[in-house]
Amino acid sequence: MKVFRPVCVGMAWLFLCFTLQAQELSVQGKASTDLTEQLFSVAPSNSATLKTYVKSASFLTLDRTKLRKLYLEQPNHFRLQVPQADGKLLELELFREDILTTSFYVDDQDNDIKDYQSGLHYHGYLAENPKSLVAV
Repeated sequence: MKVFRPVCVGMAWLFLCFTLQAQELSVQGKASTDLTEQLFSVAPSNSATLKTYVKSASFLTLDRTKLRKLYLEQPNHFRLQVPQADGKLLELELFREDILTTSFYVDDQDNDIKDYQSGLHYHGYLAENPKSLVAV
């Protein structure tokens, strides 16, 4: 795809912007929200081989019904809780971000423009560390 290189450059630029913006959001006190979502549940690990390569991991199962509901609502801000294998919750403060311009398109090798439906993009920080950076 011809748009791959600009997208990579754009993602690098967004990474730098999000770092600064996460700090700014926490300072401005915009992190309060009533919407908290838990889209995952802990799934058992069934791979003994993996343990030789990965010291610690949490396997998750996605609740597609909750994900669809979130996609339809498209909140500007919410808190995402991600469960960990040890029973603790990792909380992410997320803010909606449109990362594509109105002139973004996808074409193929014949320069035929293809239909493209953008997903939702969020950035933010770990709730307990406002200087951190997360993107979903």
